[in-house]
Amino acid sequence: MNGETLKNYARNRGYGNNRLAASIGITSQNLSQQLAKDDIRTSLLERVAAVIGVSPADIYGGSTTNSTSIVGIGSVTDNAMLEKAMQENARLIEQNSRLIAIIEKMNK
Repeated sequence: MNGETLKNYARNRGYGNNRLAASIGITSQNLSQQLAKDDIRTSLLERVAAVIGVSPADIYGGSTTNSTSIVGIGSVTDNAMLEKAMQENARLIEQNSRLIAIIEKMNK
């Protein structure tokens, strides 16, 4: 896993670089250096996962209870956009159902 993917995953859960670094006990500069690598160490992944409350498998693409993350298939940003689009679609479906009910009442 590359550092950018891990950084985006943490950011989407409210952990910016400074907060994340402080939470895992390293400097922000050290964290930035580690996340700049194409292949991060498993120990860093495990520490970050523990801090943000998920398992390393969740970050790699396992199921989570509050996300549709599919890391490895698309970027975390793409997955966040997908989640938002799915929520908007659900809202529109509900709205359409209410409109159909109103129209059916008017046609009776």
